[in-house]
Amino acid sequence: MILNPLSDSKLRKLKSGNFSVPRFDHSYDLELADTPRLEGSIRGMMTLMRNHGFAEIVDTFDGLPGETVHEKMPALQHLIANEIKSSPVGREEEGVTRIFHLIQLWGGREGRYIYVKNGGFKKNFNAVAYRDLIRVAISEAELLQAVEAVRQISNFGISFATKHIRFWNLFAGNGDLAIYDKIMAQGVMGISHPDWKDYPNYLEAMNRAAEKQEITVNQLERFCFAFFDSEKGKQWIKVRSQSW
Repeated sequence: MILNPLSDSKLRKLKSGNFSVPRFDHSYDLELADTPRLEGSIRGMMTLMRNHGFAEIVDTFDGLPGETVHEKMPALQHLIANEIKSSPVGREEEGVTRIFHLIQLWGGREGRYIYVKNGGFKKNFNAVAYRDLIRVAISEAELLQAVEAVRQISNFGISFATKHIRFWNLFAGNGDLAIYDKIMAQGVMGISHPDWKDYPNYLEAMNRAAEKQEITVNQLERFCFAFFDSEKGKQWIKVRSQSW
């Protein structure tokens, strides 16, 4: 369902698990907002990665154009895009792993668990499983294969796994797979936390909603994140939370 942001009465009638997105508004900036939260999240992840042996990734980010974190983020996405486009799935493990770290940095501090829990990154990461995840993103193989791949990578849940799926699909696939994290689960699906069982229906509904509004899935996803970060969006999520 596509609703106007102020359609409180219709929003309140939705049940948990019912899909709904706000009507696309071209006035919203689809880039990541320049907020203290973004600055803190990326800076926190940079410190963590440097402290755990991934200074090269942090140095790469520091060397990107821009003075502030916010100014560097488009360049980081451009870098990830270029490395994905030039990266066959079967390339050496070091190259695929570098892309993994860059996407983790883009996602911010909530992606820290794979680096700090259960003995650290080397014990948690599984390069073969990550390649399987990439194949799902590029070829849109059965999504259940993504779940199986993620289960072989410790401390790597759906919120960050779908960030990786989104990047690989956007720059090496057809661009119709979207991030499914806590914000999208709450705002779009009316569910407190994301779950893999809801992901196929979420993706199908996102594609239908994007097509109806004559925009791409990526534009709709970026708009939803921008909207849910606004005061209207926070009110939307508050209303939806009443059905959890």
